[in-house]
Order: sequence, then C-alpha cells, then structure tokens
Amino acid sequence: MGTCYSLFSSFSYLPNYYFNRWLKITDKEAKKLLKTQQFLNQFQEYIKNIIRYNTLLNEVSNSNNNYYFSVNDLDEIMDTFQEYLNKESIPFIFNQQTPHNVKLQQDTFRLLRYNNQNNNNVFSNFELKVNSQQQQKQKENQDNKSLLKLTPILMVYAPINRYDVLDINQKKSIVKQFLSKGFDVFLIDWGSQKEEQIDNNNKNQKPIEDYISFIDKSIQEIKNLTKNNTINLYGYSWGGLLCILYTCYKDLSKNIKNLVLHSSPLDFSKDNTIIAEWLREFPKDEYIKQYKEMHGSLIDLSFLMRNPFKHNFDNLRYALAMQIDTMTSGSTNNNSSIENYQNIDLFQLLTDTFRIRTWITNTPDLPGELFKQFVDYFYCQNAIIKNHNMNETQSSSDFINDEKTTDIDIATIMNENLNVDNSNKSSSSSFPSLEKIISEMDIARITMPTLSIVGRNDDLVSYASSIPLNNYISSTDKHLIEFPGDHIELCISYNAHTNIWPKVVEWLEQRSF
Repeated sequence: MGTCYSLFSSFSYLPNYYFNRWLKITDKEAKKLLKTQQFLNQFQEYIKNIIRYNTLLNEVSNSNNNYYFSVNDLDEIMDTFQEYLNKESIPFIFNQQTPHNVKLQQDTFRLLRYNNQNNNNVFSNFELKVNSQQQQKQKENQDNKSLLKLTPILMVYAPINRYDVLDINQKKSIVKQFLSKGFDVFLIDWGSQKEEQIDNNNKNQKPIEDYISFIDKSIQEIKNLTKNNTINLYGYSWGGLLCILYTCYKDLSKNIKNLVLHSSPLDFSKDNTIIAEWLREFPKDEYIKQYKEMHGSLIDLSFLMRNPFKHNFDNLRYALAMQIDTMTSGSTNNNSSIENYQNIDLFQLLTDTFRIRTWITNTPDLPGELFKQFVDYFYCQNAIIKNHNMNETQSSSDFINDEKTTDIDIATIMNENLNVDNSNKSSSSSFPSLEKIISEMDIARITMPTLSIVGRNDDLVSYASSIPLNNYISSTDKHLIEFPGDHIELCISYNAHTNIWPKVVEWLEQRSF
C-alpha cells in the first residue's frame, strides 16, 4: 500500500498541473463558443426538435395503436433508477452524513433537525488557544457563554439537485461547521418534488409560492421547538433567492436575526454564465406544455455540456480538492504541491469520487411551473431588481415633483410581458402569487446583519450577479466573503473548509446571542 501511495504522489502532480492548464484553455474556448447567438439559436432549435419528435410519436401511437419509445419513457426509466438509488444506495453512499430527524413534512418537502453532539445550541466545548495570562479571563467568558443559547439556523437548499453536498462527509461538512460551535441546525430538503408524491387534494404543480410558504412553516416550527423568537436564515444558490423573497415580503423580516447567502444570485442582468444564456433561450413554454416538468436528466446534461472535457472529470477534481489545496497545486513552485499529493488518502479519494458522481447526477425533475417562474421572472425579467428600480424611480419622482402619480401594477406588466396565464392557477400555499410577492416586496427590508459568500470563479451563479446585494439592502452590518474557487469547491474543498467556513461560522456566532 505504501508503494501505491508513493507511485500515486509521484505521477499525480505533473499530470494535474498540465491537466489544469488544458482545462483553462478549453474553458475559455467553450465560453466563447457556447454563448454565441449562432449556437444559442441552434440550441433552441435542438430542444424544439425534441418536442416535435415527442409530439409526432404521440400522434402516431394514438393513430395506429402502436407504442413507440419516447423521451418520457427514457425519463421514467431514469427516474425509476434514481428512485432506487435514493432508497437503496444513498444511505450507504452517504454513510458519513450527520444524523438527523424529520420535524415537519409536507408532500415531498421535509424539515430536518441535525443531532448536535454538543447538546444542541449550548457551548459545551469552547476551546481557545491562549497564553497563560489570558486563561482566567477567557475561562470566565466561556462560563458566561455556556449559559447562553445561540440562535438556531435554518439552511435552505436549492430545488435543483439534493442537499447532500452541504454534508458530504464527516470532515467536509458545512452542517458540521455550524454544529461544532453549538448551533441548533435545521435544513429544508425539497425531496423528489414529483407529482405522484404530492397530496391527492393538491395535484397542481408546485410553484415558487409553495416553496416560500414551506420556509415560513419551517420557521414557525423551529420557533416552537427552540422557544426562540427569531432564527438565522441561510440560503444556498436558488435557495438563497427564495430566502430573499421571503425576507423582503411584508413584515416577515421580523423572524430573521441574521441572513447568510451562499452563492445566491440577485441581479440576473449581470449573470453571463453559459447556463444563464441557455436558460434565456430555452423554449420553456413549449417544453413544459409537452412534458409537464423540467427533466432532471436534461439539467444534468446541460451542466456537463458547458465543457465536456472538464466536467466529465468533476467527480475526481472535486474529490482531490477535498483533500488538498488545489488552488496552489497547479503552480510551478511544486515542492509543497508534491507534498500535498503524498498526503492523499486513496480510499477516501475513491469514496468521495463516488459520492460526488452520485450527487452530480441526482438532480430531480423540477415542477414545470417552478422552472418557468425561475426562468421568466429572474433570468429573463430580472424582476427583483426591476421592481426595486421602479420603486426608487417612483419615490424620486414623488419627492422632486410632488405630483400625484398613478400606481404601477408590476404584476399586470409582468403578466403581459411574460404571457403568463394565472387564471386557472391553484396552489396550497398561504402566500399570494409570485408576481404579487415581487410587487409588494422591498429589498430594503433587509435590515438585519447580512453575510454574502461568493466564489470568484463560480460558473453556475455568476460572481457579478451575487455581489450587488450590498448595494440594495438597508443593513448597516453587511459583509462579503470571497472565495477563489467555483460553486462546488466553495461547498466541499479543503481550501474552503480551512479558510472560509470557520470565518462564516465565527461571523454568525458573534451575532447569534
């Protein structure tokens, strides 16, 4: 085994160095090609041809009573495999995850509460490295803090993919980062989001309003369980966008003590990633009309096709990043880099590679209405920023001219622009329609301490679309932590868990008493 480790470390460094150089070149070329108007037109036509093909198969099948294999059949096969994987294999594959209990469930949505070995949210092990002159004073501070409870935290994951990446193993777990300091950690798992698993009394596809409503129900449940009046709200990626919608609507900000947004988009006019450009050209109305949902397998394929040369190796790249500082391993100064490779645990590398591959390909089918709303209101219309700017313009006009102006109904404008038909829309949500939420929300209602965590090389949620948050909110305690990696590296890499997440936890800890 020692020989294997030695051989691996000897032959890993230089190939990885040149491999990283090659990936940068292919990335640069892919970003140029895949965002050209010519390619976007071809992409749109390709999706429309898939829809036409499925329509034709349905017509032929109905006319001669013969059955033809369609895209839906392929998706059902993949869904069946995914369901088996989730039931039989996921507990085994992710056996290093933190134990939890389900505290609330609605259809496929679940509120999880993690088991804190530090007696939930009480400081029982407050270890500090100090010199002998400070020990007595800090022991007194420790005794005082041990009597206080930290504000519980609710982690809201994105509807795309699954939450496992936030707790992927015992050593690279964002959940455990918070638990280690004594936080009472809750997390929302959106589940498979499949129609068959939705209450028979509510067979309508789940819109964003239902997701926001479950966030509210979860917050009320946490307040009841912990006897706290407020909670810390943490949102990841699209989950962060849901948190912004919730916090900015009416007086709901009173429930939030601190807001943490992790790789969360806001100003979509600045999102120029390949995925954002594709979504804007995607024939969503025709696709959802035909298939009723956005296939998770197509989402996985789109992530891969951003750069197949690079993303086919994502599981290995990220597994390596979990053990070594890959941010510097590609440098020409190779002494420290080779030492990093010599310290790799091969068994852990293999298991993490398998975990990451399983997570990457485990995207559930999205409800059609949810997908259309995200694309229409945010990627295409940039609704939150547009609404904010309209309100600012209206306020300035009223102040300067002191004239009576006509109220602008943004919901009407959006429905006309987006050609959205809400006449037959029904939802179990206690919240109004998304257009009404947006028209009545005010991003200036974010007055609580707010922390944004962004990756400078994020190619899923553009860095430029995340950082404008601090320009719009009213909080006087707002901070930005930048990470030199991408969307997934920020969750699981050695670098992030060494240099970023301890700072995040410390920031939240200081504001949670």
